[in-house]
Amino acid sequence: MTLCACKRDPEIYTVAEIRAAIKKGETETPIELPSLPPQCGTLIPHASLTLNQSWYSALKREMAQLDLANDNTSQCAAFYRRLERELEGP
Repeated sequence: MTLCACKRDPEIYTVAEIRAAIKKGETETPIELPSLPPQCGTLIPHASLTLNQSWYSALKREMAQLDLANDNTSQCAAFYRRLERELEGP
């Protein structure tokens, strides 16, 4: 049995070479993040007070504003959780 001292086929790579190329590509390739959903940068103001407004009415309006702010926060958190899952890969 004799061994060939010739060059190997350039199209054939070892598993170690493939893994090294993948690792190199992962470290050198920047990850492009998608743009933020528009509501992530939106601040929700407090409900404005009007003259002679009952405290109950003002409280209801403030609670509605808080619900809106919490909804925006929840949507942004869901966006980032989904992005994190996608970047983790299989």
